Amino acid sequence: FLIIISSALPLKTSVAEMEILEQDGLILRTATPSEFEACTRNNYEEWGTKLTVEQYLDRELQNNGTGYVNQPYVLVRSEDNQIVASCETFSFPFYYARVKNEGEPTVEDGTGNAVASVFVEQKYRGKRYASILTSLVLQHQRASGYMASELFSDVNPVLYSRSGWTEYPTPYVVIDVASFSQLPECTTKSGDKYKMLKDNELDHIYESDKKRIQADIIHRVKEIKSTGAQKSIVMSNIFCKKKMNWMSWNTNFYCKALNKPLPEYTGAEMVESSPIDYIIWKHDYRDDILIILRLCSSSATNTQCLLSLAVDEAKRNNLKSVNVWWNDIPEEHASFIGQKVVKRKGGIPMLAWLTDNNIPSAEVDWS
Repeated sequence: FLIIISSALPLKTSVAEMEILEQDGLILRTATPSEFEACTRNNYEEWGTKLTVEQYLDRELQNNGTGYVNQPYVLVRSEDNQIVASCETFSFPFYYARVKNEGEPTVEDGTGNAVASVFVEQKYRGKRYASILTSLVLQHQRASGYMASELFSDVNPVLYSRSGWTEYPTPYVVIDVASFSQLPECTTKSGDKYKMLKDNELDHIYESDKKRIQADIIHRVKEIKSTGAQKSIVMSNIFCKKKMNWMSWNTNFYCKALNKPLPEYTGAEMVESSPIDYIIWKHDYRDDILIILRLCSSSATNTQCLLSLAVDEAKRNNLKSVNVWWNDIPEEHASFIGQKVVKRKGGIPMLAWLTDNNIPSAEVDWS
């Protein structure tokens, strides 16, 4: 453990060097390796389902060596250095365009910083520590030059909206694996209609996805201009290889810890579609669901075929549901396959736009 900690987490010569911001007798600073371990043990009951405490700690420590590095923070009382709250952050890439620029929309690269694993021990709850922690982290993100901050709230979003984040729509489809009507021709692996994809076969998907996102942003900017909607920025996160590798690593960790076979496939693509129609998924063995990371489909029949493949994958791995964020797919595709779009429960997406003080987060069109 010590080797992993020292290589992944910041080591400072004194606590004072790690202090970042202070408010109401509370200090936000980066966590020491021992504090990170202590916080991880404390939040085990919240996020360590199906793992032992030591397995959960091992996972969190190794996470920081995957290249998708988390930066841990603690909120401590200045009077006694007691930790009262903690969280982690990690960077993410996105594309964006400004709506009010003249001429053809220009898509640019941006870097954001996400907030995750916000935790307050039971004995410290009800004292606004989570609100103060996230507010200070947001200030630090802005001072560090990040353009946007995101988080996914499992509590009342009002807690974070007070600090500057804006809640975004959560169209969601949850497919019950046992009752979904699959297309027989899309579960035979014949290869005539589709091709199954493995982790090392996604490079063309990453490139296709980037082009698709850029085209969607340009289309959305023009649409906003034509309708006069109150939006200043259009942005979309980039589905990148680094994040996918991190997710695959997590899946493999759970497989090893729970003595499950490693899944063979990460997704599928339709053979004859142009641009490529595809689906990419993640096996979540903590909650027994197949999470759809990307679903790009130009027709309802292709959507049905791709989701049939996802359901088949879930069945092979004894997962109970397929969960899809229905953000970029027409709602009629859901009706076509007998599914209903609902509001997501838990993990509510929230965003704060940091780089232009005159642009409120509510004026950012984020997908």
